Amino acid sequence: MDFLFENWVISEIRKNNFNTAQNDGMYYFRDSTGNEIDLISERDGAPVAIEIKSRKLHDNNQLRGLKYWQKLQPNNQGILLYGGKKHQMISDRLSLIPWTEVANL
Repeated sequence: MDFLFENWVISEIRKNNFNTAQNDGMYYFRDSTGNEIDLISERDGAPVAIEIKSRKLHDNNQLRGLKYWQKLQPNNQGILLYGGKKHQMISDRLSLIPWTEVANL
């Protein structure tokens, strides 16, 4: 069911971008070894990596793709948007954000 949640989140972000006239790019990332990011959203010319998980609890395994991305893009922000309620900074460039804040992305 993660794919339904992921599609809904991406649709909401796209809708919010359109409604606020932010027409920056939206992409996904996947390399030949299977590392992936669900959404790369450009904000003011800088990419923001967003991993989307429907689970209410998070674990470090869910951060694997974001941590890999930050090795490639060390100065850019990463977000794990998940089905829980807790908002937390995991590091200075990595945030845990609940799905209820999807309109703020």
